Amino acid sequence: MIDLFAQETVILALSFLGTMSVLLAIGIPFLQTDKRSERLRTLSKHSENLSEQMRSELAERRAKARTETKVGLMRKFLQGFKLETLTAHKKTRERLMAAGWRSRSAMITYVFSRFAFAAGLSVFAVLVLPFLEADVSFAIKLLIICLAAVIGYYLPSIWVQNLATKRRQELSLYYPEALDLLGICVNGGQSIEAAFNRVSEDIFDDSPIMSEEIGLTAAELAFLGDRTAAYRNFATRTDLPPIKSLSTTLSQSEKYGTPLSQALNVLSDENRKERMTALEKKAASLPAKLTVPMIVFFLPVLFVVILAPAGLTFL
Repeated sequence: MIDLFAQETVILALSFLGTMSVLLAIGIPFLQTDKRSERLRTLSKHSENLSEQMRSELAERRAKARTETKVGLMRKFLQGFKLETLTAHKKTRERLMAAGWRSRSAMITYVFSRFAFAAGLSVFAVLVLPFLEADVSFAIKLLIICLAAVIGYYLPSIWVQNLATKRRQELSLYYPEALDLLGICVNGGQSIEAAFNRVSEDIFDDSPIMSEEIGLTAAELAFLGDRTAAYRNFATRTDLPPIKSLSTTLSQSEKYGTPLSQALNVLSDENRKERMTALEKKAASLPAKLTVPMIVFFLPVLFVVILAPAGLTFL
């Protein structure tokens, strides 16, 4: 049996305690984390985030200020030439909305760009005409300058029309999917506002444009007092016949109290039938479209294959 109070046992115990104390004194500083350095790193990271946010906000404010300055100069130009009445044209505003231009300055920028392009191209024609080697009369030169001005005046309109066409094509491509998702959400018991919000989130990866339009409609449904106005604005912004039908259906359902699920199901079935009819029409038109390529490309080769052996025998 070990004598705990023996001299050797006491010496070993004190030696063990001393060794463990030295090891703990050496190891504890390495085990403890430096909270001050962590706080400093956190503060520096937070300050960097704040400075980056402040820089981005400052850049946004500067860009907004520059845009407002440009818009102000454009407005002064139009007011100076008594052209500000052109910015109140309803059909032009609807065309800009269909092209995706919905800011307050879009109309001013569009009208100013038409006159700016007309003046710019006419000045370019005036500068280029003296360097042409062809000897043309003054009337022809004046006609070329006027033609350049007309082309410059209609260039922004053509560009906006092309943007609106591309936007309508994408909307028409993803409209059936959006309509089916909307019907599924309403049939699942969601309200029309929740259904629009859910469809806007689900279809964003496939079509950001359709998601934007549906999201704007959802916001108008939430904040406007008149739901019919929100549906009508949806149809006006998109300028697409199927969406106009959807807007009319939703407005009638809102007015007469018919079930939304039933109305959306009927509209979805009609849309499927229309798509099938369009596909059948394209398939039926293929033989007529293939006639010209067959005559141009296949018949000459066929004649060569048939007549070439006979020609070789005579040679």
